[in-house]
Amino acid sequence: MSELAERAITTRRPAALVATLGTHPAVVTLALDLLLEHDVPVRQVVVIHTASSAGTGTRDRRVDPQVLDGLQTLRRELETYPPYLCLEPRLRLRAVPLEVNGAFVDDVYTEQDARSVFAVLFREVQSLKKERYSI
Repeated sequence: MSELAERAITTRRPAALVATLGTHPAVVTLALDLLLEHDVPVRQVVVIHTASSAGTGTRDRRVDPQVLDGLQTLRRELETYPPYLCLEPRLRLRAVPLEVNGAFVDDVYTEQDARSVFAVLFREVQSLKKERYSI
């Protein structure tokens, strides 16, 4: 049993998987499967993805069609794959767009974009820890 699994089991805390999502959701399900195989009690999957507000105003967002397809595929997989259906409580999926100061990040090109990604990751991990999740 892995150290992460032992820590999660001994503390009886649910675990969360935090991942970035591009166009290949299988990367997320592969990580989830490996964690579950090692008895890590994952109950929430948080995927952070790019979005764009170009031409739509700062509060509207558009998601790249390939990323949107990846989100839909991931959601469908979590809702229909038999090993995930057996988990109690059921897995929760939360999609988080990369957003900093009201502007959506459509891709990571610059150092500032990378800082934005880190800021979102930090915020999400802090939030999950406050909810008593193992990360």
